[in-house]
Amino acid sequence: MKAAKKTMGVETITPHKAQAYLDASTHKNRTISESRVLSLAIDMEEGRFLLNGETIIFDDDCNVIDGSHRLNAVVLSRATIKSYVVRGAIHADSFETIDSGGMRNGGDVLGISGIVNAQVVSTACNWLFRLKTNNLMSRKSLNNSQFVKFHNDNPGLAESVRMATRTKKLCSVGIMGALHYLFAKKNAALADSFVDQLATGAELSDTDPIYHLRETFIRDAAKRHERMGAMYRMAVTIKAWNALRNEQEVKALRWATAEKFPKIQ
Repeated sequence: MKAAKKTMGVETITPHKAQAYLDASTHKNRTISESRVLSLAIDMEEGRFLLNGETIIFDDDCNVIDGSHRLNAVVLSRATIKSYVVRGAIHADSFETIDSGGMRNGGDVLGISGIVNAQVVSTACNWLFRLKTNNLMSRKSLNNSQFVKFHNDNPGLAESVRMATRTKKLCSVGIMGALHYLFAKKNAALADSFVDQLATGAELSDTDPIYHLRETFIRDAAKRHERMGAMYRMAVTIKAWNALRNEQEVKALRWATAEKFPKIQ
């Protein structure tokens, strides 16, 4: 296809046209949700999909930036719909600033950028953001337009998440990935060893802080109710790390909400 002219208007989208648009799009969009496509297709077949202001957006190179679920649903349902269409108004890089009915999130944005395990990396980004801004009590998170920059400004975070996947049976990979990243800033080799021993339990004595952290997580995983919150998990993990760095033996790991949140040493 030729470069799109800058236009906006209502267009009739036939199944043939929808397929042509999808075939011509070389931009790597987020993973298509089959359930989302099916739901839209049923609405289209039964005449419930109406012109409602949502747009199908093409970039300067005729790539579908927003609306791929709707186009796939047109193909599946073999229905013809009318939709607002925007052409050539934005560049493909604007993908990360678009919100849509398909519920795009930070993981989708990172996935478009080629980040492996993008959904978990996005969780780690949010926890790292909160840790760095001392804002753990808030539910505030990065918005879609911030994720790629934040990830790029913190090189090595995706690798920390990869390391943290070893502990997935014990704790949140997103949280452990963010903590490993910060621990590695203090001592990279020790941070790797910390996560490795936490995952395997190898060569740990009953006075080792990693042993007690591991036991704390194992006991918590066995509970059906009143499990540890994210802030508690981070606090005891940081306390275990600090004890390890200071070569301290411990008999137990606890954090009381009346205590100040521990700083990483």
